[in-house]
Amino acid sequence: MDIRFLERTRLTNGKVMFYRANRDIHTQLPPDDFSISINLLVADPEAVQSTKQYWFDVERGVISSSVERLDYSPFVFLCRLASMVGDGATTNVLEKLAQGHSDARIRAEAFTALATLDPGNSSRHWRDASEDVDPYVQRVARAKLSAG
Repeated sequence: MDIRFLERTRLTNGKVMFYRANRDIHTQLPPDDFSISINLLVADPEAVQSTKQYWFDVERGVISSSVERLDYSPFVFLCRLASMVGDGATTNVLEKLAQGHSDARIRAEAFTALATLDPGNSSRHWRDASEDVDPYVQRVARAKLSAG
């Protein structure tokens, strides 16, 4: 990757930093004092893919790994919210995500939300999840099924 250094900066009180999706990378330096910041990942409303983030080896100019935190996806947030306040219509949307989303982590989260929202059928949802094509979803499902 062609990585070009622009500046070294720190997020300070009142400072706003803007990064272009899928183009800019940055190093998050720790603050001087205790603080709270908000990191907004604005998704294209036309996009159905989740926003992925990556760790970079800037010296070598390569992606070193994917950030494996589910919290970064707006779909994860919506699945978790749906599991708390959803209804029958929500179940239909979650089933579509669980069966058809391209990201295995989102499918696993949708299955989790389904099992929470529809506890009478949680075993069925986890059995469906155990047949997913991705090993991650299968592991989550097996752990839930073995936990009882």
